[in-house]
Amino acid sequence: MIPSDLFAERFANAGLSLLRSESALPPEELMNAAAEFLSDKEKFADFIYLWKLAIVYTRFINVILTDLRILCGVLYSHITESKEIKGRFENEESFWNMYSGVLQNYEMLNDAVNEYFGPLREGVSEMEIPREIAGVITRLYSRYSRVSLRNSSFEDYTDACLLTSALRYLLERCPPPFSRIEYELTLNVYGLDTGSFRETLSSEEINSFYVGYKPFDGDEKTEQMDEKSEQMDEKSEQMDEKSEQMDEKSEQMDEKTDIFGEYDSFAVGKSKNKFQAAYKTGLKPPDSLSGPFNTLIRKREVIKFLIKGKNKNQRKTFWDSDKFKNLPDGIRLLYKNELNKYGSASERELKLALKYNNGEIARFLKKEEKYRREMNTENLPPKFIDVAAPSVSEISLSDYKYLTIKALKQYCYFTKQYINERLNQMPGSFDDLISQAYTNAKQRDPNTKYTHSKFQKRPENAMTELLGNKGNYCHPAIYHLGNAYKAFGRTIEKLEDFRSLIFPAPNSSTGFEDIAPILCFTYSVPRHLMNYLRAKWDISDANWVRNLIVGFRRKLDGVLPPYLQIESQTAWMDELYNELLPKASNDEEIKILNYYYRRRLLHIFSDRNGPDLSGILPKPLIPHYKKLSDNIPRDLFERYEKFLLNPEPERVKSALVSKITEIEGKLENMTEGSRSYSNTKTFLNKLNAINNSFDYLSEFLPYTLIGSRYEKSLAKILSEHIGGFSRLFTAIRSILPHALAEQYPDATAHLESALSIDTALTPPFRSKK
Repeated sequence: MIPSDLFAERFANAGLSLLRSESALPPEELMNAAAEFLSDKEKFADFIYLWKLAIVYTRFINVILTDLRILCGVLYSHITESKEIKGRFENEESFWNMYSGVLQNYEMLNDAVNEYFGPLREGVSEMEIPREIAGVITRLYSRYSRVSLRNSSFEDYTDACLLTSALRYLLERCPPPFSRIEYELTLNVYGLDTGSFRETLSSEEINSFYVGYKPFDGDEKTEQMDEKSEQMDEKSEQMDEKSEQMDEKSEQMDEKTDIFGEYDSFAVGKSKNKFQAAYKTGLKPPDSLSGPFNTLIRKREVIKFLIKGKNKNQRKTFWDSDKFKNLPDGIRLLYKNELNKYGSASERELKLALKYNNGEIARFLKKEEKYRREMNTENLPPKFIDVAAPSVSEISLSDYKYLTIKALKQYCYFTKQYINERLNQMPGSFDDLISQAYTNAKQRDPNTKYTHSKFQKRPENAMTELLGNKGNYCHPAIYHLGNAYKAFGRTIEKLEDFRSLIFPAPNSSTGFEDIAPILCFTYSVPRHLMNYLRAKWDISDANWVRNLIVGFRRKLDGVLPPYLQIESQTAWMDELYNELLPKASNDEEIKILNYYYRRRLLHIFSDRNGPDLSGILPKPLIPHYKKLSDNIPRDLFERYEKFLLNPEPERVKSALVSKITEIEGKLENMTEGSRSYSNTKTFLNKLNAINNSFDYLSEFLPYTLIGSRYEKSLAKILSEHIGGFSRLFTAIRSILPHALAEQYPDATAHLESALSIDTALTPPFRSKK
């Protein structure tokens, strides 16, 4: 989920930059008008504060509507294409599993991103807009909108509309044109059919508002919208008359339940109130007002106030204070909870609570470096009003991260719901999908541009044609589903290309035939093969090629004979480890077991008659080797001997001599002094060194395991014994798999028959993981 972190960080930074930039301020003309209505400087400051919060949130909504498709594309692509889509969709198979996979991936996306950002302002009541300021804003809006229309200033006019919609008024009555479009966008992103609502809008209004955001369903009713444009302008002038009614509505809405309890009831076709509740999410107090540090400071404010009060009416005095009355409703509730908690405490209990609170603050500041950097400790504790209602610049970036993830959560929720409701509408095969989509397109428009071949190239268009375009949020799922099949097709081509390299046609050679035994008995991929395929497939990272081939081999493990199954090795190795663990009497002996377990040497250590492995241990562990080995039961190794390949020493010797002869022949055809000559000469020296120490190597051959981890450990043991070579793995890998292939002649045949599309790949969205 790395892409989600990076993208969401940029997303949240965009919202914060809006808050702190001058563009979040009201236009100069509107500020002058507000100053006329609000002579009180504090109320004028509140107006500016509310304007900035409202503008940031409502602009953020439009950023979400514009960029959410891209964001979810990044996240969803990371899920579906991390390894070039391991699977293929067969025509006779059902689309049900395909869409179930989409559903699971969106649930995973939702969980992963939500876990990163955390819940949005959980448990904080909604901010209450003072009635006087709300009324002034409404009157300003009506006055300002007429000026903007005459000057054809789209940006300023949009700001005014966004402000009022953010204050939750225009969604209740007949809103003016741009806010109607904004409301329609909110419904549209949830997949609702707005019907005649769109018909009342002119094409000019829509085109102005949809700058940089083109809806998928287009604008099919332009002429009807043009006829209704003047009606919308007349309705905007009625806002003055309805100001008081809006204020009453605002109070009623404040009494409604919290939005977070209503998410489960969101569904297509529900009443508008649910979407009004969703739209109000950004009007909750930021989390910075109720974070851990502010909670401690608020608690200290209340305790000091109670200690200072000497009469029985101290709580009433607190409620009647001007600084408490001026707070938004959500903040007042936070203080009220603290006051109820300590209101009945005695003076001694309050002093103890204050002492403990001071300690909590000190520990918090010591632990959290950012608070020591960002806050002036000389002025702690901040004043009551400063903590409750900080200036705009003090609102933290995390608040806007939470706001972003809430929008993402809603998007993922409704995408999941959309897919869930339409799973049973999908046909049973890919051919049926193409055929039905083409039939629908022909019935809808006899001159349609779509053909069978176009639908096959872009299956997302066929899905959209069949399901109907019911909402914007469904399109990314369908789009990336189509991309999954394209990536899957490319993976099929790579598999077939790789198979033809290691298993060439009869009487032909590719130069990579010796790779088959290596892949059969290990998970290792030689570097010359990785570099060749990287260049052929035009891939920048050779390790990606390695991971793809290893993925093919892992997928085949379950269909190969037991002696070729690498994945099952972990189970019996764990069992052996658990039997040896009680024999360890101290930490050093446990470290010895762990060392051998990781290097797949534990079975050799369990054989009391086996070779000595103390030479490869770290020096501090060597003194504990003999005591631990003496405690091993004598019959333990016999129980696990059946899992060993036990190559015959004569075959290994023959493979070694044959490889030496082959390398010597290649060396004769190289230019002496060249880099390739030097590398080949070094490789030949390694083979000769192994040949000279073959008797020592033979001691470890009976313990040979399938997989590359044992070969790497054997290479290290040999390098310690021989000296002069730091790495002998490539030399061992060039010998041992070929000797095993001769001893087990059916092994490569099993690999060749298993290496097919059906067994080596998983169709998109069909993985059981």
